[in-house]
Amino acid sequence: MIAIAISPLGQRKIGGVQALVEFSTFGWLSMLFAAGMGSGLIFWGVAEPALHTVNSPLKQSLYPNNQTSGLALTLVNWGAHAWALYAVFGLVLGGLTRNSGKAGDISAPVISATKSVINRAWQLQLSFSIKLIAILAIFFGVVGTIANSTLLLRKGLELELGLESALFSGFIIIFLIALLYTISAKLGLKKRNSNS
Repeated sequence: MIAIAISPLGQRKIGGVQALVEFSTFGWLSMLFAAGMGSGLIFWGVAEPALHTVNSPLKQSLYPNNQTSGLALTLVNWGAHAWALYAVFGLVLGGLTRNSGKAGDISAPVISATKSVINRAWQLQLSFSIKLIAILAIFFGVVGTIANSTLLLRKGLELELGLESALFSGFIIIFLIALLYTISAKLGLKKRNSNS
């Protein structure tokens, strides 16, 4: 990703020469954290180095300091590697769907690549399968983020406020998170220009 960014390819606009920037850097980072990085980092940013310090998966003779190696492993999992995965997927999806003329169609890159190999009927089935997998991945990704956030908030309320009814507080937290997700989705990402 760094090589692409500093090469002449890094100067090309994904949406074409006339494309305008739709979201600010802050908006993009907010979307990435809302997509699951934030919830995962809050928990695993502390739990993973602690687990690796107590029980290091690395060979003791090569890495004698468990604290340093535990933190290094955590940085591999949650550092540049995780952000590079977002960047590669965004580049493939954004670049190929925009250039195929079907912006937002997650199956467009695969259909474009296989257009000369498979017939129209198979293309439709392949497109349906890709979209179904994408919907399931998004669903389970959001459910996982909500579940992780709920468990973290509920445990914090239990420890700090001494709440006994974990089930009741869990339902309230899930309701509030779902409400915030719904409001966020309803408001959308793009702000309307008052002049238009």
